[in-house]
Amino acid sequence: MLHPSSPFQLVVRHSLSLASRTAGAMHPLVTTLLSPLTTPSSPDGPAATPSGASLTLLTSVAVLLVALVVLDTMRRLIAWGTRLALRVVFWAAVVAVCAMVWERGLLETDKGLVVWVGRVWGWGAGLVDVWTRELRRWEEEERRKGPK
Repeated sequence: MLHPSSPFQLVVRHSLSLASRTAGAMHPLVTTLLSPLTTPSSPDGPAATPSGASLTLLTSVAVLLVALVVLDTMRRLIAWGTRLALRVVFWAAVVAVCAMVWERGLLETDKGLVVWVGRVWGWGAGLVDVWTRELRRWEEEERRKGPK
């Protein structure tokens, strides 16, 4: 990992090179965009003080960035929780099936799983029937209203 020709070091070197080139390419653009936001304090001095507009802009950008960071963190936390919940459900089902096989044997477990899958399949078919009936009702209601 620390060897100069290791894949990790190659990726780090490539990433740093890309970041350096991107920063170099963006510098003139950023300088051009930010130059009107400052007013010189003296005509002969290089020092500049920020104007009110630039402080407002910078504050707005900072608030926007903080909001984006918070929203991204929330998105990542929700994704992590969802993945965790799905993994727990999956492994709980695997453990339950293994416990059923251990307790009742393979043939009895197979019969029980077939019955259970049949019930779930029937429930799903009923759900599809309700959904399609409501869809048809909604489409008929829209057809009666006519074009707006």
